[in-house]
Amino acid sequence: HHPEVRSALVTHQINIAVPNRLFAGVNVFNRYFLRRFDQVWVPDHPPGPLSLAGKLAVPHPDLPKVRYLGPLSRFERIELPKRYALTAVVSGPEPGRTQLADYLQHELPKLDVRCALVLGQPERSSESVSTGSVDVFPFRNAEQLNRLLNESEIVLSRAGYSSIMDYETLGILAILVPTPGQTEQEYLAAHFAETGRYVTSDLRTESLRDLLFRARNLPPNPVAATKDKRLRKALEDFLH
Repeated sequence: HHPEVRSALVTHQINIAVPNRLFAGVNVFNRYFLRRFDQVWVPDHPPGPLSLAGKLAVPHPDLPKVRYLGPLSRFERIELPKRYALTAVVSGPEPGRTQLADYLQHELPKLDVRCALVLGQPERSSESVSTGSVDVFPFRNAEQLNRLLNESEIVLSRAGYSSIMDYETLGILAILVPTPGQTEQEYLAAHFAETGRYVTSDLRTESLRDLLFRARNLPPNPVAATKDKRLRKALEDFLH
């Protein structure tokens, strides 16, 4: 921000998820900096039943104008035949990333359905390796991952907000596994467990087969029939 230049900040964390009340002061500082901007743009639906970020994106009375842009994603929906019953995408910091990858490589072959596993290892070859009913991809670039997700009935991944916006844009059902110790992901998982929008799990108390069964029984994930124009409208209004 700069006092002589109009500025807008894009964030879904108007209220930062903190582990307990001892850290409540974090949001006092957060609002202090948010007020420096002329507008705050939230990549989410307005507060209500469709909100993805839940209480993280609820505006505070002393903030500048808050505008909701709808979910933002680099992906787009493509009508393709479904090749995979489940696609799992591994990401996040170590050691959790490797632990999740090891778990999935052990459990996916037990499902007896066609699965894909993306390991998120760009340093390795991007060639897939098929092991029975599971196609393992060390890495997929954005275009390849967009196609893979559109070919999948259900996706399993960490509960990152960018991923959630992707699934919302594509209209995909999902199993969300929060990264341990990341309070934002843990909150988002709890939020969706409450709303029933997605299946959430720490993979400790339920088998992958049971999670897949629950995900298949979720209500359809609605996807907009037309391209969401709220970001374009916000930019046009801001520039004028």
